[in-house]
Amino acid sequence: MANAGNSVKSLMDEAPQVNGKFPSNQANFNNFFNGYIGQIWESVHGVEGGGYMYGGMPGGNFGNGAYGYTTVTKGNENIQYVHVITKPSSGSSVKVRDGGYIVSGVTNERGGAAVNFSQAGGFLTISGISSWDPYDTVFKVTMSGRVAKTSGVTASATASASGHGAANLVDGSYLNYWDSNKTAPVSVTLDQGSARHVAYLAVNQREDTVTQTATSSARINGYKILTSGDGSTFSTVRTGTLPNARGAQYIDIGATARFIRLEVDSVYASSHQLRIDELWLASAYAGSGTPPPNTKVEAEASGNTFSGAAAVSSCAACSGGAKVRFIGSTSSNFLVVNNLSVATAGTYTLTIQYGVNGTRTFDLSVNGGATIAVNCTGTDFNTPAKTTVSVTLKAGNNSIKFFNNTAWAPDLDVVSVS
Repeated sequence: MANAGNSVKSLMDEAPQVNGKFPSNQANFNNFFNGYIGQIWESVHGVEGGGYMYGGMPGGNFGNGAYGYTTVTKGNENIQYVHVITKPSSGSSVKVRDGGYIVSGVTNERGGAAVNFSQAGGFLTISGISSWDPYDTVFKVTMSGRVAKTSGVTASATASASGHGAANLVDGSYLNYWDSNKTAPVSVTLDQGSARHVAYLAVNQREDTVTQTATSSARINGYKILTSGDGSTFSTVRTGTLPNARGAQYIDIGATARFIRLEVDSVYASSHQLRIDELWLASAYAGSGTPPPNTKVEAEASGNTFSGAAAVSSCAACSGGAKVRFIGSTSSNFLVVNNLSVATAGTYTLTIQYGVNGTRTFDLSVNGGATIAVNCTGTDFNTPAKTTVSVTLKAGNNSIKFFNNTAWAPDLDVVSVS
């Protein structure tokens, strides 16, 4: 199953025999396997591994402790298979990144019974499973198409090896690739030609590295996503790390901009020999789902509202490498953090990360509501500290105004809700 799920071509020879016969344990295994594999033959024969250069949903971590592989039918990516090798340690469902495919049906490959599923926020959830095969539970997933990649995108990079320039990232061919020329940090900027909404960025790293050890893998570790309207001034909208794992990786963005920049701050191996086959942007998620809640927003994010003197300033120790200074009165010099989203309305804990020397106060107004005063104490404007406050949020996007009507407020780094 691993060979099929990774498109590994392998031959196995059963030549050794005793008196012209296979040993009894080998014969018993062959008899078992002949019956076992027949029920799921189409999922391992005439397929390629999903999530690599042949398309398909990626395998790996399926949530709840479940792991496995995916396969995609050669010549027909609308027929795919999810192989759950390790069943969930809890629950009755698995969750697979859908890769932009629009799912129309899921059946159990053994018996063909229909299986419950839902699709939202870039994921396919297969649920209600009461019985798991001890070796490989296989689901046949039928697609009705795929959300198109954003067209007309061009790419540039701050470093490239000779013959492996950034244009290879958006040429639609997995045979050509971009090479970072052993440079890190390194950035790739995608130009959409005009401001468009971006749901997510997909990253197909070249499979030169088959191991997942930190010392030998040249995959992306730490990254930032930055956006810009003019290609000159960029704001950080996402920071994080990618798993040291094979297959396509996805970074949810949820922003509208012309330029999208992937800044690779580190790779797992010290050689920095990063190679990427393809990058692509998607304007929307497949199915009727909505983007995942945006529960963390950088103060310097381009979607926020700046007034008066409130301005972005670099800060090496801050989240995203920047903060917002000179936040003051509600009529001027204020900052509104927008697009802080939650799935359901209710009471949440708002965590505020800030910088201040001494004690200053943030006055908050959530969605235009009553003022909430939050005292903040710290030792240095460039050494972030944290405080929390309880807030009531509505389902979907929320806006929080930061100000202080009587004095200057602290510098704001990042806010998040839980």
